[in-house]
Amino acid sequence: MADPRIQKDWHPLGHVSFASSHPGMVSGDAVNESFVDTPTKIETQALYADHCVPETWGAEIERGIQTRLHLLEGYRTPVNYIKKAQDHRVDSYSAFADNQYHRFTTLHSELGLHGIETLVVTGLLTNACVRGTSIDGIKLGYEVVLIEDATETTSDADKAAAIEELEMWGVQVVKLADWEDANPTGTRLGRRMEL
Repeated sequence: MADPRIQKDWHPLGHVSFASSHPGMVSGDAVNESFVDTPTKIETQALYADHCVPETWGAEIERGIQTRLHLLEGYRTPVNYIKKAQDHRVDSYSAFADNQYHRFTTLHSELGLHGIETLVVTGLLTNACVRGTSIDGIKLGYEVVLIEDATETTSDADKAAAIEELEMWGVQVVKLADWEDANPTGTRLGRRMEL
């Protein structure tokens, strides 16, 4: 693993993606929301149960992954946590920016400082955060590799549709075993970053 960056949703209470912020709505519904800086422009916002609120169980990293990250840190491999979606008015699927490109994280500048050219993307949800990060990575000029069996979403159909779209964007979609066979430990074709 090289230069790991972990992106975390870090939602304030009342976040626009929470069904609880929209009276009468439930997780799975969608609402139309005005853009923060252009009220006449509208986007569709998917609604979810409250999640990833700082200092709650939902904002914690899964125990097995956290253990592996602590091991990396113990071997003096820095792990940087990119916190996103902190503005209650707008969601943020990408690890690079919010959905309206109103606020940007430090990820792109950090990658540039370290000369990273390839992103290896895993995580949740394939049709939301994985999709947004992968597409923004392509837009910003990175080679993007998606480890298909290290992502998940709410349905097989949603995952298949997201992967098909990502392949059209130029994202390389591979299985973990194939990635490991092609990239044995110690082999680096260029500096990579894993999300």
